[in-house]
Amino acid sequence: ENSKSGIADAACRRTDHTNLLGSHGRVRDNVGQATVSWEITTSSNGSVEVFSEGQAPPVAGNQTYKRPALAPFYVRGVFGFTGHVRDNIEKGAFYDDPAVAEEALLKSDVMKKFEDTLLNSTQDQGIASIIDATGTYAGLSQGSVSQWASEENAVGGALTYSAMQDLYEEMISPAGGSGVPRDASPTHWLMPTNQLGNYLALAGFAGTANAAPRFNIGQSPNDFGYSWSGASFSGIPIVVVYGITSTEIYLVDVMGMEIVIHRDLRMDEIVGNPELKQFQVSMGAALKVDLRNHHGKMTGVNA
Repeated sequence: ENSKSGIADAACRRTDHTNLLGSHGRVRDNVGQATVSWEITTSSNGSVEVFSEGQAPPVAGNQTYKRPALAPFYVRGVFGFTGHVRDNIEKGAFYDDPAVAEEALLKSDVMKKFEDTLLNSTQDQGIASIIDATGTYAGLSQGSVSQWASEENAVGGALTYSAMQDLYEEMISPAGGSGVPRDASPTHWLMPTNQLGNYLALAGFAGTANAAPRFNIGQSPNDFGYSWSGASFSGIPIVVVYGITSTEIYLVDVMGMEIVIHRDLRMDEIVGNPELKQFQVSMGAALKVDLRNHHGKMTGVNA
């Protein structure tokens, strides 16, 4: 370019879910081998009883333990420069160093791919599969371990307050929903942008559920538009996560999930043709969800 320094970045590289976990200290380095393992208990000691004086003690019991095991997944990208481009860089032919720009932007690309993977439906990788009423996660199946089923409610229509309230009540109840005990403490609603718009339309001035205007300090006394910040339901904040399927909404406990880094974001030179200098940017991590039944989602919500 010959007008000014700097690059106008037109690509979208938002990583809302990764940022949310990072802001709550839920990203950590792995210790030990690549497989991430942890202990859970799936049933209590069966020897607990009411007894009377002189009654013989029952046979000793114990908790039932399971050990989920999760392999990290890897993402990467490659950039490179020919010898002629490097000659031009050395001779000051550019306002900015393309190598610096390529490294910075490719790292953003790799993080965006990582974010997309966290939100997809690939087994053991994305929340669309991990937070689910069926299937296997970390080697355990809901078919053999009932607690390994997330709450999943099929709405099959427009978003309503009652649908959100049902999911919230099922998550916090010791009896749970779908026959699975939960007693969870959800911390965040995760919504794509369109579903936050649907939610705010319920509470807006023209909403059918609650025709009440919003009052915002420092702004017009009647705000008829969307209020993207500060939205909540049942005291739980709503976070926009760009990349979630447009017909799904999640209710999660971010303190019960974490990103475990096995390979930190790094750059390695690819040795080969001296006239084509190439570099690989890569990282490896796993999304560890301590208890699958402490998270839920709504599906089939009108986009």
